[in-house]
Amino acid sequence: ALPISPGSSITMSSILPPPASLFEHLPVPDVKLFGPGPSNSNPRVIATQTRPIVPPLHPTLIRIKEDVRLALQYAFQTRNAHTWAITGTGHAGLECAMTNVVERGDRVLVGVNGFWGERASEVAIRLGGTRLLAGTNDRVSTRSRCEALGKASR
Repeated sequence: ALPISPGSSITMSSILPPPASLFEHLPVPDVKLFGPGPSNSNPRVIATQTRPIVPPLHPTLIRIKEDVRLALQYAFQTRNAHTWAITGTGHAGLECAMTNVVERGDRVLVGVNGFWGERASEVAIRLGGTRLLAGTNDRVSTRSRCEALGKASR
């Protein structure tokens, strides 16, 4: 059994020992890295991330969500009591929006030119909609939208 870190009393069974470099500090230069990642974070972002998070039922977060709900009502010019600000991922937002507008048998025009278009297409099908695809992984042109709509009207 090997210690999980130098001087640790906790051990684990392993065939290969961990490389020594895993236990060394890796200095990252303070330069701008513009690749796909990982990249350096702004010091303000790092400082913010060290602060405690606001839990979901904290009065401050509830107030923020209420303010957002009121702003949404204003933006959409509605007094609908079921206007909510929902916290979640981009996937949650996409599914929430589509679930509220797509019904079984609806025809849904989806511009598929990447991950989100594919995802929207999958959600439309799962909700019982008939997807009308427009685009071919690079762009969604007016022509491709018109062709998809034309095929659906036949």
